[in-house]
Amino acid sequence: MKKALLIVNPRSGRGAVRRYLLDIINTFSEKGISLTTYVTQEKSDAFRVAKREAGNYDVIACTGGDGTLDEVVAGISKSGYKPTIGYIPSGSTNDYAHSLQLPNDMKKAARIIVEENPFTVDIGTFNDWYFVYVVAFGVFSDVSYRTDQDMKNMLGHMAYILEGTKSLLDIKPYPMTITIDDDLVLEGDFIYGMVANSESVGGMANITGNDVELDDGYFEVVLVRNPVTPFDWQPIISGLLNKQSDGQFIYYLKAKKVHIVSEEEIAWTVDGEDGGSHNTAEILVHEKMLDIFVDKEYLYLLKNRNKEISVQEEWK
Repeated sequence: MKKALLIVNPRSGRGAVRRYLLDIINTFSEKGISLTTYVTQEKSDAFRVAKREAGNYDVIACTGGDGTLDEVVAGISKSGYKPTIGYIPSGSTNDYAHSLQLPNDMKKAARIIVEENPFTVDIGTFNDWYFVYVVAFGVFSDVSYRTDQDMKNMLGHMAYILEGTKSLLDIKPYPMTITIDDDLVLEGDFIYGMVANSESVGGMANITGNDVELDDGYFEVVLVRNPVTPFDWQPIISGLLNKQSDGQFIYYLKAKKVHIVSEEEIAWTVDGEDGGSHNTAEILVHEKMLDIFVDKEYLYLLKNRNKEISVQEEWK
């Protein structure tokens, strides 16, 4: 690594990065890396800067929440260049950082970047927008972007919980046709849908199942049909708790492609931010498209996860 750009979201996660920014810059300087720092001024600023500067740096790092990372990934993906990504999580939830086992300690996360251990991950597209780890519609899906940033900074996870309880009071079914990998077709009224590549969504661990791999070419799909009677909530809740399909109300699937057509425009969330309203959603997986730095021990585990001899035995 010779040149790196650090994109900073100063408002993310109670503005904590302000206290650690000099330490982060010093971590790069100690390694002799030329670091340029850019502080975002408004929404989509990180996207514009990452797209414009992707060809000028070996690494584009960012500090912020999942929404900041989403903008950086989208910008790089549309640039035609492939600098390695560094991520210093400083948001309220940091779902994708959890999946990558990146520390909440920003100084430690900066050291992981300069140690240069890249892991190649899948990313997705939602219509024409690149995203990192999740798109969703329906009940709960708009909680993240509907929650005021100042409220998220002040209350953290409690802000998501407070907004989530409001969603339960306004459950709306959406008539739609969902096609999975040009093979499985599901029709009917759905109240929730999620396509994700993460072990954590909305701060809730393992919501997508227990066998998530970020580089396998598949995203996890969770779909919930509209309950006809109050008794139908029981299999839905059971399925969500056990991460299992019942073939009637709830579906847990893996897919490379998801196509959704609805009778009316539906509000979507993309990586925890407002994804707009759409009648049609085309969600595609792009296998092993971008490199992102992770801890060297985590990378070792990833490389050895399919070996018959366990990592623990090998270390012995």
